[in-house]
Amino acid sequence: MRQSIHLPTWLRLLLKALLVMLVPLQFNIRSGIDILFLPLNGLLFTPSNNFIYYFVEQVTAQPILMSDIMRNFLMGVFLAFPAISFNYRLMHSPADKPFRNLAIGIMILSSFMIFMAELILMPIFNPVYYYNYQLIQNIQIFPTFVIGAFVILPMIQRQAVIIASPEELHSHTMREIEMNPQLRVRREKFLATILWMALFFLPFFMLYQYTFYNTYAAILSFSYTMNINSGIYVIVDIGSSIISGMGMPFFYLPILGILSAVRFLYVRDIYRYLKHDITHRRMMFMGILGDIFPVIGYIAISIFISPWSLSITSMFPLPFLFFIGLLLARLHRSVLRFGSRIWADVDTRMWFEEQETRPIIVVPEKPYRPSEEQITVPFGYMVISHIRKRRHNNYSRHDNED
Repeated sequence: MRQSIHLPTWLRLLLKALLVMLVPLQFNIRSGIDILFLPLNGLLFTPSNNFIYYFVEQVTAQPILMSDIMRNFLMGVFLAFPAISFNYRLMHSPADKPFRNLAIGIMILSSFMIFMAELILMPIFNPVYYYNYQLIQNIQIFPTFVIGAFVILPMIQRQAVIIASPEELHSHTMREIEMNPQLRVRREKFLATILWMALFFLPFFMLYQYTFYNTYAAILSFSYTMNINSGIYVIVDIGSSIISGMGMPFFYLPILGILSAVRFLYVRDIYRYLKHDITHRRMMFMGILGDIFPVIGYIAISIFISPWSLSITSMFPLPFLFFIGLLLARLHRSVLRFGSRIWADVDTRMWFEEQETRPIIVVPEKPYRPSEEQITVPFGYMVISHIRKRRHNNYSRHDNED
């Protein structure tokens, strides 16, 4: 019998934070070899140009406790501490407890943690790197991935746990529900992780800009912006690279939140549909609107910022999330039934959905007899009872004549 290893919650979250520190924050891809070194472009190995030489130098030249790798690790834990605390509390709280306001508070607190890391921790750990531009940039980008891994991902996985468990168990903690061997929610959490990756990493918007001297293409996702540049001149920060990418700085999240708001609502409506709270038409409408709204929002922002631009810009939505969401909605296994809704008379139609008019069918009334009151008597018993009744009546008649 196979036994699973259950690590303490704090250790699992710490290993998760270490994994997030290996996520590439800035990269330039000139050849296929650069793809192999993408995991070394995270916060943990900042700053460096030759990562292998940098790692060997840090380990051999000075004690590991005083190296830049340990400094970056401690700084990453410091930046991720509010989100780690949120994830810990989410795992040990009832599954039906709302956490939306606390999640917003964690995002606001993370912005203050960035200022504290730049103004206080960097001079303390190593004053030499205080004016390192790459390290400052990574400190501002890293909390975006922390929020995605410790706030957005657990909340999506919690929705998967809710639809995979009976309603009477929603007062238990997520940890208790996940450890129940009869529920088997691991599959639903895996599908929720795929949906999170599509929401957080896959691009949803492509911009192609043509000027008189250059062509420029940008692919935008919630976590990255990737640039492909060609032509006579090349943008300075891209250099001679073919593809360059950079994680979204944390302070860009308000703008990204506005452009991606409908996409988050689409993910929420997928689980509302699986709980039979909304119709399939409503879910599809939110998915289509989530792909169109970023294009409309970007056009509005561009007109407001530079109304007299001489460049020719084309914008295309990339509906990866829409199709992946439809596929995962079919793969999810929901144990919630339609009759388990608390408010069964709630109208969940959108403004574009017409109210269905059903014809009134008149059925003649029939006497209703509950199934438990219907008694079946064998025919032989009825014959014997009839004979005994007639014999009893005959005997009674003779007694009265006497």
